[in-house]
Amino acid sequence: LAFNGAGLTQQTSSTIALTAGAATQLGVTTQPSATAQNAIAFPQQPAIQLQDLSGNAVSTAGVNITAAIASGGGTLNGTAIVATNGSGVAAFAGLSITGTIGVRTLTFTSGSLTAATSGNTTLTAGTATKLAITTQPSASAGSGAAFAQQPVVQLQDVSNNAVTGPSVNVTAAIAGGGGTLGGTAVIATNGSGAAVFTNLSITGTIGDRTLTFTSGALTAATSGTITITPGAATQITMTTQPSATAQNGAVLAQQPAVQLRDDGGNAVSQAGVNVTAAIASGGGTLGGTAIVATNASGVATFAGLTITGTIGNRTLSFSSGILTPATSTAIGITAGAATKLAITTAPSASVSSGVAFAQQPVIQLQDQSNNAVSQLGVTITAAIATGTGTLGGTLTANTNAAGAASFTDLMLTGASGNFTLTFTSGALTAANSGTITLGAGSATKLTITTQPSATAASGAAFAQQPVIQLRDGSDNPVAQAGVNVTVAIATGGGTLGGTATVATNASGVATFAGLSIAGIVGDRTLTFTSGALTAATSTAISITVGAQAALTITTQPSAAPVNDVAFAQQPVIQLRDGGGNAVLTAGVTVTAAIASGAVTLGGTLTANTDANGVATFTNLKITGAVGNRTLTFTSGGLTAPTSGTIGVTHGAATNITITTQPSASAANDAAFPQQPAIQLRDISGNPVLTAGVTVTAALASGGITLGGTLTANTDANGLATFTNLKITGTIGDRTISFTTGAFTPVVSGTVTITAGAATQLSITTMPTTGTTGVALTPAPVIQLRDISGNIVNQAGVSINVIIQTGTGTIGGTTAVATAADGTATFSNVTITGTGAFTLRFTSGGLTQVDTGTITIS
Repeated sequence: LAFNGAGLTQQTSSTIALTAGAATQLGVTTQPSATAQNAIAFPQQPAIQLQDLSGNAVSTAGVNITAAIASGGGTLNGTAIVATNGSGVAAFAGLSITGTIGVRTLTFTSGSLTAATSGNTTLTAGTATKLAITTQPSASAGSGAAFAQQPVVQLQDVSNNAVTGPSVNVTAAIAGGGGTLGGTAVIATNGSGAAVFTNLSITGTIGDRTLTFTSGALTAATSGTITITPGAATQITMTTQPSATAQNGAVLAQQPAVQLRDDGGNAVSQAGVNVTAAIASGGGTLGGTAIVATNASGVATFAGLTITGTIGNRTLSFSSGILTPATSTAIGITAGAATKLAITTAPSASVSSGVAFAQQPVIQLQDQSNNAVSQLGVTITAAIATGTGTLGGTLTANTNAAGAASFTDLMLTGASGNFTLTFTSGALTAANSGTITLGAGSATKLTITTQPSATAASGAAFAQQPVIQLRDGSDNPVAQAGVNVTVAIATGGGTLGGTATVATNASGVATFAGLSIAGIVGDRTLTFTSGALTAATSTAISITVGAQAALTITTQPSAAPVNDVAFAQQPVIQLRDGGGNAVLTAGVTVTAAIASGAVTLGGTLTANTDANGVATFTNLKITGAVGNRTLTFTSGGLTAPTSGTIGVTHGAATNITITTQPSASAANDAAFPQQPAIQLRDISGNPVLTAGVTVTAALASGGITLGGTLTANTDANGLATFTNLKITGTIGDRTISFTTGAFTPVVSGTVTITAGAATQLSITTMPTTGTTGVALTPAPVIQLRDISGNIVNQAGVSINVIIQTGTGTIGGTTAVATAADGTATFSNVTITGTGAFTLRFTSGGLTQVDTGTITIS
């Protein structure tokens, strides 16, 4: 400060530091954004400073400052009260204004402080949140026709401000009332944010509709009511179907009616539109008035329509210019009234006189279109139309429920030739059959046209063979192939040879060939038969002795001969013809042979017949295995006989065989587990059943001793069975021979002798000197042996050692078990003491063994 006084020297104070005074007002240091979008936070948020009365910033914290809209209206959003910081500044954040577009100012207040007002903030439209209809669609419209007034939809923000932002797709749809929305249903917004639809229409039943407009997550808009009225006719529909069934050519009981309709299926009331009916499927002819005009209600009602044609389903179509036609449901056309007869099954084209037709005719009632008429009880009569003869059987037949009359037993009788039949019934148009050719009747009997020979040798084919003809009841030859005729002997007995059954040829003739009669001499007749046909019998045929044809055995060979011995009863053979008559021819050679059984037939195998045709054998015999045999006797092509069974028995014993071998392996001095058995046999190897023959066994190879009972006598079956043979000696292979009388001995297979049971001990290793108290070296080794001194390989036999002579003590292991080879090694035996010693080794009942002298020092 400067201090002045008149005439006085001025004085200046020291510096005075001036600070801000108390806050008296608010100042806006950062203005809110000059422009902002509706409901979106200002890009630049306001900041407010506490100031004193000179406008100095006052740094006071914690003073609450409140923001509010000063002008322009709307809603201030965000945190409207903010406390000052340490610098006295209140920095707002998140403030926004929601409301109609325009200019706004904000005011900031805090208690009694002078308020501050912001600069202008121009509010623009915010982000689109919903759709609004600015132009409603027409209040009424015809079905399928574009609305006269098309809707316009505007994007709006939350405050209903029009949004001109980026283009979005707006989709129109029917909201209520159903039907089909036509036209372009999706429109993109223009630069003003408006979606302008151009050609929307609704197709459907008449009534009220509303439209909804959507675009993603934006709130949809729904239109006012649109009343749909009928559109222009585009189609025809059936309102009354024609009858589901109708008779051929008869007026439909229920006549069809059709309705004009628009695209939405709404009935269109339009008179004077011509509708044409026609058959759509199934064919045939449509009768009646086929073109009918609609009445004021748009309905065309038909009358007098008929369908003529084959039975089956039909449909009708109804059309009118470019309108979509309608097709009826199926009409099942049934047969009309009967007007004629038709042959559905013709009678056989070829028949036999007096025989019912193989194929009987079936006649069908038909209407004018050839449809089968199902009518029961109509009588139809058959008659001959052309040809001379008689029509037999039941000449009338009644139709069944299907309108068919089936004849069952019609036949023609008369001269061969051609016939036709006619079928009639009242006023119905008759039906005539095709040509029926009448031939011979069915065969009823056989006749012999060629007799067999009056004489014939037994077994020889007749020189003249019989011929048989089929004939009908009037003796007419019946030309029928394939009828089997069988011949048999009628009188005189014997055997008929040749082919006894012959089929007729195309002329009805059966010609036999190769027939013969074998049997005793005398007269015969033949009979010829074929099913139920009347048989024919031949004239007499005188049978004489025939050529030799067979051999027979008049004396059988012995039933039980001995092997290799001539039969006691030798066979005798007779020549005979095919009928079994004895043929008296000498010098025919007959040969004997074995027929069954693999053996040898001995003796003179051929014999010549004598003047009586008899061949007698003299010394035949069979050599071979016992069993049943038969002989056969042959001579050229003559039928060979076979003898009765010959049971060959065994012959005298000539040798022996071993049937049971002794055991292949046996322990020394032990009876064989399997003892040998010896069989007496004859020259053919057959067992000879002779008891009491002595068989002796002896060693054949290998030496030493064969023990046990060395002889055995044969039993009733000729079998000598040994019981206790054994071999004693060193191990190795042996064979045994068996003899009896002068027969050649037989030798057994090899018998391998193994060690027997241990009976004694032997020393295999033994020291002669040693040191007192020290294990003997080499260690003593003791071996198990059998009665013949063979090494016995037996483990686990305990052997003990003791001092036999000498004064001292034996130590170490004095009891040792044998190893698998039958040896016991005393590896740590000691003798405590000095002088000459002997040791003794023992094991149960085995023969003990003593060592030689062992000198201990």
